[in-house]
Amino acid sequence: MGTSLGSSVGSSVGSSVGSSVGSSVGSSLATPDAGPWLVVALFLLSEYGVKQWLESHPHLMDQRPWVVYLVLRAVHLGLNIAMIELLYDVGWSMLILVYTMELCAAGEIVVAALDRSARRLAGVRVRWAQILPMLAATAFPFVVSARLTPSPWLLDVASARGASLDSLGVWVLAYAFLAYPANHVVRCLIDKRTDLHVVDTLFVKATAKSPEARPTRPPNEEQPVRQAVETGEFAVETGEFAATEEENTAQISAAHTSEQATVAPSDPVAASTLRAGRTIGILERWIVVTLTVIGQFGLIGLVLAAKSVARFKRLEQEEFAEYYLLGTLYSLLMALVVGVALAHV
Repeated sequence: MGTSLGSSVGSSVGSSVGSSVGSSVGSSLATPDAGPWLVVALFLLSEYGVKQWLESHPHLMDQRPWVVYLVLRAVHLGLNIAMIELLYDVGWSMLILVYTMELCAAGEIVVAALDRSARRLAGVRVRWAQILPMLAATAFPFVVSARLTPSPWLLDVASARGASLDSLGVWVLAYAFLAYPANHVVRCLIDKRTDLHVVDTLFVKATAKSPEARPTRPPNEEQPVRQAVETGEFAVETGEFAATEEENTAQISAAHTSEQATVAPSDPVAASTLRAGRTIGILERWIVVTLTVIGQFGLIGLVLAAKSVARFKRLEQEEFAEYYLLGTLYSLLMALVVGVALAHV
């Protein structure tokens, strides 16, 4: 009964949503076979693949975080140039495209700085704005799609499979986006305080090493110790009297390390569980989008049920249950929208 009900509801939802989402995709596919979808897919894969690797090795940003971030940008730029050179006829227009996309992606630094300032000054959280640099970078290939010249062998591969290059690129982009980029979108929308992205970790590490961020003990020991230590997302303020030098040092040390502990879980088991949870989210979206494309909406409930059973005991924790529900709904919504769009391509 659940399967038939899900199929009927899903088909009606798919027909209405698909008419709008699919039409926009279809109109883009009516343009010359330039392959901007494939360019965006490759950009997202390299961008968030490199970031995922760096998040798995947070200790690399302990010494010189800004240098590490610049190296990350250089590596990503090199990967994009190599992939573009392999798949397209490279000219000045293609190089300008790659550099512009990289510059848009680096705009996350500005967005992260604004987010930190908004939280500190007005208590406003705007981490969702970190999605904007990604949108800007991925929109640019469509603006200059007329200047994209795919390599002949790439067009031959697409035609051999009975599809246009744009159609092939849409499918590659769909599954590429639902991997680590979708994880990034979900994390931005949930905005969990202890979940720091690469750019957040950059500011935290840089602030911790800045001499201006290290408070010193007031010369008059009779004064209360009121040190506001900025730790990236919040300020730790202690207003008690420090009776001894040891107590004052402990207060300052705790203020400095309070957010450092949130950069990456110190427990290897916790870090492994976090990585496993994000991988489960990727597999969940891939399965949901595949079931949506083939019209098996009723089976989506089985996927969600299996995921909930695995987390059943932890759902008793109120905070975890809220984040779990938000993450699942955001993830499911993105997979359904992408699946409906693919079904109408």
